[in-house]
Amino acid sequence: MICILRMSKAIAALLLGFAFLSVAVAEDLPRRGGTIAVKVGEWEREISARRTEYLEWIVERFGKLEPGMKPLDGRAWSLNQARLFLNRDTDKTNRYFENVKQTFDADFMGIRLLKTWLDYRETDRLSDRAKEHLRDLIRDWPMDRKGGISRTARWPPGFTENHDLMHLTIGLFSEQLRGQPIESQLNELKKFLSWRFERGFYEWGSHRYQLHYFNPLVVLAIHAPDPDIRRGAADQLSVILSERALMSVGGFLGGPGMRSYDRNRGCDYLDNNRYDSFLPTVWLAFGVGEPHFDFSQSGGLEPAGDGYGNGRDPRLNQDEGMFLATTHLTPHPIVKELLDEVATRPELVYTGRRASAGHPFQNAHPRNPRSQQAVVYYNTPHVSLGSLQYLPEAGKMSVSYNSRPRFFSVMFPEKPEQVLRTRLSDADLEAGARSYGYTADRVVQHRDWLIAAGNL
Repeated sequence: MICILRMSKAIAALLLGFAFLSVAVAEDLPRRGGTIAVKVGEWEREISARRTEYLEWIVERFGKLEPGMKPLDGRAWSLNQARLFLNRDTDKTNRYFENVKQTFDADFMGIRLLKTWLDYRETDRLSDRAKEHLRDLIRDWPMDRKGGISRTARWPPGFTENHDLMHLTIGLFSEQLRGQPIESQLNELKKFLSWRFERGFYEWGSHRYQLHYFNPLVVLAIHAPDPDIRRGAADQLSVILSERALMSVGGFLGGPGMRSYDRNRGCDYLDNNRYDSFLPTVWLAFGVGEPHFDFSQSGGLEPAGDGYGNGRDPRLNQDEGMFLATTHLTPHPIVKELLDEVATRPELVYTGRRASAGHPFQNAHPRNPRSQQAVVYYNTPHVSLGSLQYLPEAGKMSVSYNSRPRFFSVMFPEKPEQVLRTRLSDADLEAGARSYGYTADRVVQHRDWLIAAGNL
């Protein structure tokens, strides 16, 4: 099947130069005249109020579930982290943190526990016993886990991009707690961050995994024991949020993306742009939108259960905005200005390059043509048309149930839960990691024209 789509008559190109400006703590934001200072101050207050409301909602909702939570339930961390931030029920909170254990995918819980310890190690909200227990978990982190990705930055990723950064971040503080020299660890983190500025991301546009890459950046931007890493992580937070502001419509990200799941895993990341684990963080960062997914309108989808937080349950669970909500970080004002600017444009055309991840263990080296694919967006206030286009010399990436890409999609922001795209068949996904016979990647887009081969 070949589908040909055209969206409008006229095209306006946006040439945007973005300096890598840091995420800023509210009191450090630059002031450029009284009017802007008032606007930024109002924005900060709106962001703060929305985060408090979000945390109140987490405490109320998850507090009702607490009696039935199992010891490794990731929702328990969110409940107790919110309580710490709001300074509520600290006795219950300390009982939890005095006994919490690691989960199956240890870095999912490890990065959460690291954040808790770093945020509250110098306060009296955590008991001495809870501080000691969390410190011991970080100090005893197994540095050789998953082939040593806690020690060494690798391109392409040694495991997957989000796991690599979580392991490196936990590894940094583990080495520090053991009294080991950390200069090598700092250099590995600097390499990791600089490669993303230079080469881009592998898990870009992923409604599942962009969040799990963003979370350790929040930890590094606040707590890294090196100013260059703090600045680099903060810059990368701004870049990620600026990309979302630029390429989304109404905050919802259509177009292509790497590494997501669909309803065969109880998720809807590929076919519903409201079902996006990064979206609550975006809403809380920008001070707009609703940071909760409405499961009552989801056609039978259910939130994640007690496996959430250990990597075995990829479904949404309503607490995905916790890392940003429990900080005082706000985006640099230029991000808000970009968001407002894009909202006023009748048309926007974006063309860029991205690495093509494919199967997570077949990521291409930067010199491989597979790492230099073209991404094109055509957006108006009423439609988003975006695609990943393989360059002639690039070949194909592998696909699997573990790594479903979205090669293109059409989204109408009035109904972001509906997506038009070509699909990989079960036969394509079952053919094996080195099978390349599928056709869903045959996409050509020129501004508001798109031609694609495959089944819708």
